[in-house]
Amino acid sequence: HLSIRRQRQMCIRDRLPRDFKPLDAIFANKIQLLGYTSQAAPVRPGDYFTVTLFFQALQPITTDDVLALHVLGRGGVEEVAKLDTWPGGGNGATTQWTPGVIYADTYSLQVARNATWPSVLWLAVGVWKTHPELPVPVTTAAGAPLDEVRFPVGRVTRTEILQPEPPVQLDTAFDRGLN
Repeated sequence: HLSIRRQRQMCIRDRLPRDFKPLDAIFANKIQLLGYTSQAAPVRPGDYFTVTLFFQALQPITTDDVLALHVLGRGGVEEVAKLDTWPGGGNGATTQWTPGVIYADTYSLQVARNATWPSVLWLAVGVWKTHPELPVPVTTAAGAPLDEVRFPVGRVTRTEILQPEPPVQLDTAFDRGLN
């Protein structure tokens, strides 16, 4: 027999996209970040890329929490994009979330024009209530504390696309051919 929790997890996974990448993060014992999807194609500095985060409320939430999204480039330290926002671009207040419902939250983020390339793009996700410097605690589902939630979401490539050299065309004619 499957446990009720295991059955619930299987049901949730059936509703997620095929390219879903699972995560194990719970913010303030209330908001679970189930995982994400991101575009596979690399981007260039100045381009936008898309990431969708899948959240679920574990219990009723009494405050409208803010998401902190920091995109890091070269070495996982170069900040190349940043966004502090309420879920759903302000339309998905966490006080309105229903426990157990999965919320897909899609963001289009612009990579800084001066981003170093080539590099992997990492997304660090945090949640805060009153001030961005005071994030809520984050743990694994098992309760182990996490310093941060960070995962790869794409790549930055060269700023220009190399075009192959045009073929050289010789307009030389030989009277008697080549021997």
